[in-house]
Amino acid sequence: MKLFSKTTILVATALMPFLVSCQSEPEVGSGLYPEEKEDYSAIAFIDNLGKESYVNFTQIVGTKMLEVPKDDLKFKVRLTTTADKDLTFNIKVDNSKLATKKGVTSLGEDAVNFSTKTVTIKQGETSSKDVVITLNKTSKSLLDMQKDGRIAFTIVSDDGTRISKQYNHYVWNVTKKQSYINSAGTLDGKTLIPVTDYTIPNEYNGSNYTQDENGLFKDRLFNFNLNYDDSFIKINLTNEQEVAGFEILLPIKYGFDDVSNFIPTHIIVYGGTDENNMEKLGEASLKKKPTTENEAWAVVFSKPIKLKYLNINPTERFDKSKGYSFISGFKLYK
Repeated sequence: MKLFSKTTILVATALMPFLVSCQSEPEVGSGLYPEEKEDYSAIAFIDNLGKESYVNFTQIVGTKMLEVPKDDLKFKVRLTTTADKDLTFNIKVDNSKLATKKGVTSLGEDAVNFSTKTVTIKQGETSSKDVVITLNKTSKSLLDMQKDGRIAFTIVSDDGTRISKQYNHYVWNVTKKQSYINSAGTLDGKTLIPVTDYTIPNEYNGSNYTQDENGLFKDRLFNFNLNYDDSFIKINLTNEQEVAGFEILLPIKYGFDDVSNFIPTHIIVYGGTDENNMEKLGEASLKKKPTTENEAWAVVFSKPIKLKYLNINPTERFDKSKGYSFISGFKLYK
């Protein structure tokens, strides 16, 4: 089934070695200091601030927008010794530093935003201010990337300063994961699908759950057993139709009991037109604990998807424990 998607981007950075800090100077003959009787002028290098790698997550909504993570790639330009004048360096994208790898896209400069492309190390100092690089939420390179991409950054001297051959670049790897759920979406303006247009099987007694016109289950809560990976609510539409998303209604009380800690907070969603060949549509997490009875948790698709079957699998509840998890109702929208 060909679907319109949004994307989760997993970002792993820093394929360069850990650089020593100011407290520990490299030995003569090392990658940063020359052999004796050689030129002892300053050598510039990229200092990755001790971060060998980190992981970010980004979601693409629609086809033209990226939700960019707060994490970033940060480094300084440093010298092995102080200089007798101000030295200026340019930060550039240079993918020639990357070995060719099948299935991996070399990303263009549009994939990132720079806090600055030029830094200066002042006379008598050995370090620049931070260079901060972030992903660009309007990047065509990231949107067009199929699965894996990477981009390399290097430094270039305006003053003829020597650049370390070993510590002259920084690589950012980007991995894209598919999802069809828009975490920033809304169901405002969408049409409620009547409860008579679908069934929710009760697999314990072979009947179907019954709902009122507002989507609330009659007489009982729907319960999941989080001790098992295959605990689902299954929605079977009478006919195939375009579905824009759904709402899960969340209880606070059941009788005199407070069940607000037992509501699901993370779900995996599957769907399709063939019950035996459903596709994972994505995952969703509840953003905040409900404060009113039967509050709706909206899960919105990036674009309406043709479905006949929809399965929802909770994997976590509010108190992070296993056991039973409850919902009080369900609504489907087109």
